[in-house]
Amino acid sequence: MSTVTVPVLLAASVDDIVTPALLEQVQSFTWVGSEHRYLAMAEDVTHVVGEPQGGGVQALISSLVSPAPTALVNYDKALALSFFGRFLTNDPSMEPFLHGTYARQISQSPFDLYLAGSEILPELEALLQQQNP
Repeated sequence: MSTVTVPVLLAASVDDIVTPALLEQVQSFTWVGSEHRYLAMAEDVTHVVGEPQGGGVQALISSLVSPAPTALVNYDKALALSFFGRFLTNDPSMEPFLHGTYARQISQSPFDLYLAGSEILPELEALLQQQNP
């Protein structure tokens, strides 16, 4: 992942039991080589967002699927517009929307949204070191 130098936006959920954020997205975020990297995290969301489909494993599927609340759909739209606007169209006016301050402004409880860039690398690396001594 250190060879990835294009802008990257990773998204994770604090409550994802299938791909735990700390082991999956957070660790991957620290490995990415791009100077333009962002990590978005939402609370109270499971691995899959949407309506569970039927089948023999309905109980398992239901435990992994969160309803698709409007807040999450809006987060996806806002972050995609900001990220792609900034890096595909090279529009610097989108830069303020790629900061934690903006994420907090649009955040809606209980699906609180957090967004950070490479400035949090030292803290994340220390956290990962504590988890894997």
